[in-house]
Amino acid sequence: MKKIKISALFLFLICVGISSCGKDEADEPTANSKIAGKWYVKTAVVTTYNGSTIVGTNTTSAYTAADYMEFSVDGKYTYPIEGQTAPQVGSYTINDELTRLTLNETDDTEYYNIQSLTSSELVISQEDSYTEAGVTFKIIEVITHSKTPS
Repeated sequence: MKKIKISALFLFLICVGISSCGKDEADEPTANSKIAGKWYVKTAVVTTYNGSTIVGTNTTSAYTAADYMEFSVDGKYTYPIEGQTAPQVGSYTINDELTRLTLNETDDTEYYNIQSLTSSELVISQEDSYTEAGVTFKIIEVITHSKTPS
């Protein structure tokens, strides 16, 4: 009887040991790691509305490899400014749902909605408004980035 108890205990310990040796699950990538890297501007579309009526659209796609934003995992970003030798540097935050990007510079904060973020494409948009001659216009800018330069 004593041998049966010892054998059962030994078998139990082996089963527990085997079940605890499971494969570790990979850590989920952070929001910062999903956006990290160099993103080249491909197109920018600016649409102006008067109420719900489109009054103008301007599409720019003449970008070069010098037109980019680079995000690092530590929450910093850089982008070149034409005519300056050093790039502009700032910090950024991105929410866990990957829907909101905030860019912080020394004297400015800009907010963008993330429309799409894949391993090869980043699409962000920003909304603004202005009033002219008593009429309020809404402007929506949509910027598409790619991991590959033009």
